[in-house]
This record gives sequence, structure tokens and C-alpha cells, in this order.
Amino acid sequence: MAVFFKSGKIVIINKERPGEFSPVKNIDYELPNQNYCSLSFSIDSALLANISSNANTITIWETRNFSLRYHLDITGDIIS
Repeated sequence: MAVFFKSGKIVIINKERPGEFSPVKNIDYELPNQNYCSLSFSIDSALLANISSNANTITIWETRNFSLRYHLDITGDIIS
């Protein structure tokens, strides 16, 4: 599970047992704005992506070591 904080930090959380969660990784990344609102893992859990609420920036991390893989500025483009 991943949670985004307005401070610009993404925290990866492991669910160990029912009702028990432990943070396992913080992703500190200077995001271009504070309007990020959506996080999603790929089907195989190899990637973690987030998109800004105004839908102009997407960032994607590899979950093996949580390194930034892509930073896409799609200002003016249409996503479908």
C-alpha cells in the first residue's frame, strides 16, 4: 500500500496481519506542485505511479528499489 502526504512524501506501507501496518519505505521526491492525489501500483507490483490532480504530471517509480523511472510532464496533452 502507498500513501501520499502533502509534504511531498510517499510512504510505502506493508500490511503484516489484519489491522497491523508498518511503514517500510519513504520516497522523498521534490514534486513540482502539491496537487498529487492518485497513487497506483502496476498489476505485477513492479511500478508505482502517481498523477497530479490537474493531470499534467505523472511520476513512476520501480518498486524493486523505489528509484524514479519516469517523470512525464503532459501539460497540454490529453490522457485517455
